[in-house]
Amino acid sequence: KPLIGRIVAYSERLAVSGDTEHSSSSTGSANHSGSSEITDELTGLVVWRLFRNTLEVEQVLASGPENSSAAIKINLDGFRHINDSYGIDVGDRVLSKIADTLRSALPSTSIPCRMGADEFCYVLRGVDSEEAHADTAKMLNSILNTYVSAGTERVHVSATAGIVMLPMEKTDA
Repeated sequence: KPLIGRIVAYSERLAVSGDTEHSSSSTGSANHSGSSEITDELTGLVVWRLFRNTLEVEQVLASGPENSSAAIKINLDGFRHINDSYGIDVGDRVLSKIADTLRSALPSTSIPCRMGADEFCYVLRGVDSEEAHADTAKMLNSILNTYVSAGTERVHVSATAGIVMLPMEKTDA
């Protein structure tokens, strides 16, 4: 039985949490080979390097409450257990299924990104905090209903989500 996903409101800047090289498979630390790479090899989602630019543009575009947006970070819970218990091939299939779920559940104006091994991110445009939380809860529910077959078993995954409302207030660092 899968765990219930959680929404966690983050206050730190998302771009800071992803400044490292990220994996293109569920196995670990293989990094993207060139700055010209646009999509993740396994999932077909936009790579983090490109998506960081999108976040900066969204920060500028979200100039007030009527133009607010939300950056959502999804982290799969217990993903390492899936790789350890069922193998990397099953883990890769889970990641591909989650990417498919994101693509099909998000509005056409949202571009999902794979940040790392089990981390995904996207922006919801024109939403307030309440709408962002409701939409994120729906996304977590979609993820909870996602599974892959591993022999006779169904492998389910749960997720945790972080929400950052845009525009973010500037802080002196």
